[in-house]
Amino acid sequence: YLHAGVNDVNLRIDHRQNDLLIARGKQHIGAAPEGIFYSRTSGIWQSVWLERVSARHIESFQINATLDGQVTALVSFNTSMLPGDRLEISTQDPLTLKWQKITQAVSPPAELAANLEANLAADRATDRAVNHASSQSSGGNTSVSNFSISHPQLWSPASPSLYQAQIKLVDGNGHSLDEVSTYFGIRKIELANGELQLNGKPLYLKFLLDQGYWPDGILTAPTDQSFQDDIRLVKQMGFNGVRKHQKLEDPRFLYWADKMGLLVSSEFASPILYSHQSVLQFAQEWQEGISRDRNHPSIIIWVSANESWGFPDLGDAQQLTDMVMLYDLTKKIDPSRLAIDNDGWEHSSHTDLFALHDYAPDGAALDKNFATFHPDQVPPIMIARASPAMAPNEIYNKSPLYVSEMAGIGYIMPGDVVPSGAWGYDGLESSQSAVLSRLTSLYASMKNEKRMIGFCITQLTDVEQEVNGLLTYHRVPKLNLADLAALNATLP
Repeated sequence: YLHAGVNDVNLRIDHRQNDLLIARGKQHIGAAPEGIFYSRTSGIWQSVWLERVSARHIESFQINATLDGQVTALVSFNTSMLPGDRLEISTQDPLTLKWQKITQAVSPPAELAANLEANLAADRATDRAVNHASSQSSGGNTSVSNFSISHPQLWSPASPSLYQAQIKLVDGNGHSLDEVSTYFGIRKIELANGELQLNGKPLYLKFLLDQGYWPDGILTAPTDQSFQDDIRLVKQMGFNGVRKHQKLEDPRFLYWADKMGLLVSSEFASPILYSHQSVLQFAQEWQEGISRDRNHPSIIIWVSANESWGFPDLGDAQQLTDMVMLYDLTKKIDPSRLAIDNDGWEHSSHTDLFALHDYAPDGAALDKNFATFHPDQVPPIMIARASPAMAPNEIYNKSPLYVSEMAGIGYIMPGDVVPSGAWGYDGLESSQSAVLSRLTSLYASMKNEKRMIGFCITQLTDVEQEVNGLLTYHRVPKLNLADLAALNATLP
């Protein structure tokens, strides 16, 4: 399509603003924001670029590592490789900063496999730090590489160790065809012995709902530094993660979450209404999103549906089947993370966490709601002012309890300019002390509830007319950060 000289590239984005069957998240169908829905986004809100590549190049990769340092790299190419092509993977230890180089054939003929071992022997003879690697082709355009890392440094919020990596495709003449610089973390998230564990140790989620909206860019952050500032504030308040709500966040945020040590629950924007065709379109985009972001160690949870958005009648067998299909698809693409079928309520028996939304105004009301919880009864719990916890005819699968939305305490800072009709759950508080008092009451209730694996406070920042944030829309703290950190310190 290109010709000599200057070329013009036109990119057209067609977003049907009134279509309730496409993924839209919190974008309001009306012209003005209202209630829990906000200004619509126009234009492209994440990075777009053109990149020149070789005719044979690296298209994508997945890097998985176990806690004992066994690493598997699945590298996909845009086309079948030729005899003699080889893959070079170099990794840098986060402590010693020493590089280790692994070289293997992409799909080695017998003589090339012999040469590979000879090359490794030569590297060892010159005292270069090299890992042994085994490789096999999983198809004409993919290669699986296995190697080990001695004394692996594990990734966690307290110690976000990352291994730098370079993946290079080299042809039979030694010419570099393509090279990718990346990184990976070694960590494991799992449910074991009825608890949530990170790297084999108990993990209690102290999350904030983060909708990723900005006064001047809507879904686009003003600067890269803005992502860092948000993460720094989250950690200073004593939280260990965020639930990115109804937004597949910009990879730059995930990069800083990886680097700075923040756990992330990743969620795709939902449609409002249901059709089977809409679900198929959603599934395709969701699959692309998981594939794009799955190398980020910060992500520990995938959420494919929220509060039955896109599935307004789960008593309908086809809607329930399609919702479960999204959970199953998520687990098939990425079995290494937790997945939630329908965050908030109307769960199926297919979910890793029993994620419930409970906007009880204080600890006494929260205690009352969870006093109704009995795992073997139908339904297992009754939460006031919320939809049923289970979808019709579905049985609770005994997954761990997680209050994935709570609090939502509205407060307007003196001098802060907010839209008319600003609101918070259970009205607006008149002072900082009143906000802190309600939070303290809710935290005391959570401390008494031993069946929980964590919670998510609504929310990190105000968004337009919704003033439930611990920060204003312009990221000014409403409460003393040390007071919030002290509250979080009262929980595991």
